[in-house]
Amino acid sequence: MADKDQFDFGERVQSFVDDAVDSLNFENLNSNIQKTINSAFDSSAGGGVQYHYGGDRAADQKSVYRRLMAQNPPESLSGALERVIGLACLLLFGVTGGICFAIPIISAGIICMALAAGGAYLFKRGRDKKQRVEHFRVFRRIIGNKNYCSVQDLADAVGLPKEKVAAELRIMLQKGYFPYGRLDEQGTCLMLDETAYEAYLAAQQSMYERQQQQREQAREEEKVRSASDVDKAIYEGEKYIEEIRKANDNIPGEEMSAKLDTMVSLVRRILDRLKEQPDQLPRLRKFNKYYMPTTLKLVKAYEDLDQQPVDGENIRKSKEEIEKTIDTINIAYEKLLDSLFQDSAIDISSDISVLESMLAQEGLTEDKFTTTRGN
Repeated sequence: MADKDQFDFGERVQSFVDDAVDSLNFENLNSNIQKTINSAFDSSAGGGVQYHYGGDRAADQKSVYRRLMAQNPPESLSGALERVIGLACLLLFGVTGGICFAIPIISAGIICMALAAGGAYLFKRGRDKKQRVEHFRVFRRIIGNKNYCSVQDLADAVGLPKEKVAAELRIMLQKGYFPYGRLDEQGTCLMLDETAYEAYLAAQQSMYERQQQQREQAREEEKVRSASDVDKAIYEGEKYIEEIRKANDNIPGEEMSAKLDTMVSLVRRILDRLKEQPDQLPRLRKFNKYYMPTTLKLVKAYEDLDQQPVDGENIRKSKEEIEKTIDTINIAYEKLLDSLFQDSAIDISSDISVLESMLAQEGLTEDKFTTTRGN
């Protein structure tokens, strides 16, 4: 166990160092390592310590238990009365009805049989209530001191299908077996109080948001898959622009913000040029694959440094170094943008030379005019 603790300790320290180097943020490195060391020693010295709760906590749990589940099932008394009355009516009017039909007194026999049927219904309803009360007592034992329980666990306890138990729980909730209880929409979980229900709603909302994000991500990925190489490059570049702009919004310094505004403008012009001249894509592959990710990592590192509560000497030097690097990157992007117009400049220069030659052949250049006037 000691070897494993040392291994975990070494990995945690290495993780802290790697994170600090990657983010250029060294302020918390020492304190994080100190906490890890202290935690390792505390764990070694205090392993095996257990905390025991006294009777007050047990009493509180028992009080909560009584509050969340009825101690006297609401239908226990009415169910017993309905079974007794229903059985008595069934036997009394059933026998009487049979005698009336035998005499025969048909009308009286029909009335007695109708009353006997009513007794049979009442007896069945009482028996259903008795079964519900018995199931409730089992549920109460399975739930114990928890404020929620899986419907499947309750179904397994009474040997019934989950769907049937979910339907029975809905009736119990209506009848007050669980005064504050709720059942989820799918009928999979019984929640006994508002705390459990709020946690369920939060989980549902989180799941809904994740599903939304997954659907949006799937749409974006499909859009990228179906797009051309140029469209993909432009899409990736625009994502980097958006990330740089978000980081810039969190950087209050006007000078650095101005540098990043210049960078965003240059990158956007490079992408616009790519839209106009798709054949320039081979020259921009490194731009998207290497230059932009590295630039974004540098900008985020500056953002992290800028948000540190204490502006120490190392932080200031790191920020100054990044600012100088951003200037260098902007110059490089300017050169890259200018190089993208190189072919156009050559074509323009060629067109001008051709035009000048044509004008000279026609005697329409300035030198020709001057010569003609001299003669």
